[in-house]
Amino acid sequence: MTRGTDTSRGRRRRPSRAARGTSHLVPVRPTAVRRAGVDDVRGDPDGQADDTARTVRARCHGSRARAERGRGSASRGWRWRAPRPVPWRRAARQVARRVRRGTAVGVRARIGHRSGSRTERELPEVDAVVEAGLLVAAGVLAGLVGTAGGITSLVSYPALLAVGVPALAANVANIVAGVACWPGAALASRPELAGRGPWLRRWTPVAAAGGVTGAALLLSTSPGVFARVVPFLVAAGSFTLLAQPRLSARLRQRGARTGGPALPVGLVAVSLYNGYFGAGAGVITLALVLVTVDGDLPRANALKNMLIGAGAVVSATALVWFGPVDWAVVVPLAVGMFSGAVLGPRVTRRLPPAVLRWAVALLGLGLAVELLVRPAA
Repeated sequence: MTRGTDTSRGRRRRPSRAARGTSHLVPVRPTAVRRAGVDDVRGDPDGQADDTARTVRARCHGSRARAERGRGSASRGWRWRAPRPVPWRRAARQVARRVRRGTAVGVRARIGHRSGSRTERELPEVDAVVEAGLLVAAGVLAGLVGTAGGITSLVSYPALLAVGVPALAANVANIVAGVACWPGAALASRPELAGRGPWLRRWTPVAAAGGVTGAALLLSTSPGVFARVVPFLVAAGSFTLLAQPRLSARLRQRGARTGGPALPVGLVAVSLYNGYFGAGAGVITLALVLVTVDGDLPRANALKNMLIGAGAVVSATALVWFGPVDWAVVVPLAVGMFSGAVLGPRVTRRLPPAVLRWAVALLGLGLAVELLVRPAA
């Protein structure tokens, strides 16, 4: 008896998997399955029936054929089974499940993907990418605004709240990211800082001590207390910004510089406030420098940037070691702040300062009202 035949039934048995090889593994059209009949297979003792009829026989005869119907072949992506009408939703779920498990052999064989390719690696979520882009844009705007009026926090802090960062964590991230404004401001203010090295070496440690004290106060304060204090700090910074032109004009009219303890006491207080929150601290520091050091606005602004930067570096270092720093929001915000601080002097020369000042002040007042009504925000 020839292998693969059954004389008792007068027809060829289905050859084994090793005997039949992969030459008969061809796709089957549903229309061809409907036209093929079982009688065609029985009446073909030489086994010359087409593969479509052979597939129908395997589908329709006996429990053994039904068991063999679900077995996969050695060739990837092909099965000895006629296609069944599967709903598209169930098929989509099956493909997604196989791709997730890494067992979709036929799909990878057809599209030529290797194991560990980009489609199988986990891609970053869209929300994280959008959030990083928003923080970079907010950082650029904050750097521009900080160069113009020293109100960086009134732009960056609302952006951190908008992406869902809690109040205390947002303030910590804002202080740490604000360090990136210091190099940009120093590069843009090199002509104004010429010859001011001794003065900076004398008063920069005072600003740094105030920043450390403010950071320690921030770390020792509960989030609930901080959320209740924030609206008043934001409102104070906004009103200080609105009063800046009148205050600067009055200080320029006085002409004389005041001595005594005004500069060290005022610098410690402003640096402490800058380490704790910082909204409007640049404007207050600018007014202090105009009164006690130099009445020229560009030079006073350059000195203000260096003092604010020194306090920010020390307070940010303390927060990095002891505070909850969310680097996922700090890094994109810092990149944007550095870019804005570098480009700020060139852009702000072409923008009306009054328009920018009023826009940011109104934004700060709106934020203060919202935080006062909804502290959880």
